[in-house]
Amino acid sequence: GFLKKVYPLMSNQLTKNAKSKAFEYYDVNYEDEDDDAEVQRIHTLSTDYEFKDADGEKVEFTVSDVAWNATGSVLAVTYGNLQQSGLSKDRSCVAVWNIFRRDFQENKPTLILETDSIINTIEFHPENPALLAGGSLNGEIFIWDISAGNLLYQSQLDRYFHKETITKLLWITSHASYKGSRYTLLSMASDGRVLIWDPVNELRFPTKGYHMAKKAVDKIVLLGGQSISQSSEDRATFMTGTEGGAIYRLQLIPILVDKGQRALFEQKGDYRWKDEAVMFMVNLHKNYIAEVKRHVESFCRDNSIKEITPEIIFESKPELKKLYPNPIQKFRYERHAGTINEVQMSPFHRNLCLSASADGGLRVYHALQSQYLLLIENPTEYIYRGNWSPHKPTLLATSSSSGNVYLYDLKKSKNKEVATLVPEGTLSAHALKFNKKQRGFLAVGYSNATVAVYQLNYSLYNMESDDIKFLNQLDDAQ
Repeated sequence: GFLKKVYPLMSNQLTKNAKSKAFEYYDVNYEDEDDDAEVQRIHTLSTDYEFKDADGEKVEFTVSDVAWNATGSVLAVTYGNLQQSGLSKDRSCVAVWNIFRRDFQENKPTLILETDSIINTIEFHPENPALLAGGSLNGEIFIWDISAGNLLYQSQLDRYFHKETITKLLWITSHASYKGSRYTLLSMASDGRVLIWDPVNELRFPTKGYHMAKKAVDKIVLLGGQSISQSSEDRATFMTGTEGGAIYRLQLIPILVDKGQRALFEQKGDYRWKDEAVMFMVNLHKNYIAEVKRHVESFCRDNSIKEITPEIIFESKPELKKLYPNPIQKFRYERHAGTINEVQMSPFHRNLCLSASADGGLRVYHALQSQYLLLIENPTEYIYRGNWSPHKPTLLATSSSSGNVYLYDLKKSKNKEVATLVPEGTLSAHALKFNKKQRGFLAVGYSNATVAVYQLNYSLYNMESDDIKFLNQLDDAQ
């Protein structure tokens, strides 16, 4: 009898509560609110590894890149000379720390991977915590297994591969090759090439390729890529920044081999085209497919080759411009006045893109608008890196030539930092990376070859209920 009496009143009140907006933007903080004002530096990592040049002379290197693995427990660090470019024979290494192991020591890496060339950029596999990819100043790609401490694969130097510094690596699923891996590795270099590699092929050849270029008055100008980032939703859309300060949108559209395309390579004849070779060929510009096919088959006829693989395609030496199409979309963005060191698309908004430039500017662009939406400028400092937080949609971090790392919460202020991480000494902060798995951890690499690991306070990594709404409003206001 009691339940029947009180049920109508309780049901009515619960319905009102569900529709109420009284606590719409209230977020419960289960952690100690007193520590909200602090960002703690919990580790300073260093190594006594001796960096040497080609003559065996000791040299001073800086941190060039940092990367967290898929579990967020391992941090890899690579070292180099940011003033150096082109072929290098300097001896360097990738140092690896498991910061949660019981035997962890700040000044003793868990693993050292020695290299005969300087590794400029590194990226862990998104799912396999042991796979680490690296790109060198020379244009080589490496993949290591850090669980065994050994090199699995290494690409070769070739006129059809990269011939200048690898500036960025991305593991992507949108370009998985035929019967290949779920994840493929995208590499960008200062030679303007964007190549896609499948670990199944042991980096013997790229499965697809693109060449960034633009038309000048009477010639084609190649564009040196500095950074590239993939849209969080439209997996065929990428944004890239160049040495000259320009930003471009790229379309790297995955191509499936349809019946008509396959029929071209299955016609009765003297040659058998392997599936991976067909996948490579159909990525060419449609005007060149038949021409390159004839060129390759002519090479095979002259050399008594019956089976055509991607390696045979490269060995036949077709014209380079006919192998790699131009992925740049005809859409212009307002350019920076200096080199763009990093672009990164928001993990929470499909069209928002962050750019960090040597001109001291940190900008937020909309992928469909030429004018930037937001500018945070410090013209007295060189900006090396800019990252979106993987946990809090409105938080940005940037590292600078002063050594300071600035954290901005766009919801609180569009030009005033909410925290500044100051280095120990007169240093530059060259590398920066949020930990995607372990919330609140941020790694910063400095010019004295040390890395600081910071623990952010709760307010800097807690996603609030109106953060996404703010990003949408930032978009809609323009």
